[in-house]
Amino acid sequence: MSQSACFAHVVQWVHVGTVDSMRARNGSGQIQLMGAGCYRVRISAGYDPVTGKRRQPSKVVHGTRQDAERVRAELLLGSGRNRNPEPEIILQDLVSQHLDAATRSGQPRSPYSRHREHRRFQRHVSTLFGNRVADGIKPQELTLLYDSLLTKGLQPSSVQLVHGLVSSAYSWGNKRGLVSSNPAKLADCPTAKMEPPRSPAMETVQAHLEILQEQDPEIALVVRLAATIGLRRNEIAGLRW
Repeated sequence: MSQSACFAHVVQWVHVGTVDSMRARNGSGQIQLMGAGCYRVRISAGYDPVTGKRRQPSKVVHGTRQDAERVRAELLLGSGRNRNPEPEIILQDLVSQHLDAATRSGQPRSPYSRHREHRRFQRHVSTLFGNRVADGIKPQELTLLYDSLLTKGLQPSSVQLVHGLVSSAYSWGNKRGLVSSNPAKLADCPTAKMEPPRSPAMETVQAHLEILQEQDPEIALVVRLAATIGLRRNEIAGLRW
């Protein structure tokens, strides 16, 4: 039978369900018998977030009822993959959930790390974007934020840390269906020039040690140890005396 002859037949519903029942069952779909061996498959795929119109993808199937059922299942599966997440979470909550979650290695984030990143967000981002819907923030808005931070005197390396926090929160949320994309990937972030470490002159270190030795011998011992073996601040803080 030709395709034109197929559509000339009277439409007969062979899968129970109306438009309302499709909505209630969240995309169960319908199959129409258009003629002998000819079916129209239609599913409900929710609403377009931009136009607000209902999305009802359909496909004509030439074959058996089982073929139509298979196509219906494929349409439902594809609709589930392409459905946009609900753009409801605000950036403040997205960042908080990201920082409260485990790291990529599965280990919990340290309290110090959480506090440091929360404070970074509150200081530099929260005022402008904290209560904004995360999916509504555009890349150019983040670029303007970074520009303003540079204008206020923040170092490029510090702006990069802000950018890294925002971008990692979006990536984390996107993988979990909380946001539809990561605008930070398209934002223009300043490049930080890595400066080589600079050590103070021995005369400067010796002068400080002499002053500390008179005022606080214990602190002088810490400074002498750090200067001798090149300890970092966090390494010094982790020492047991």
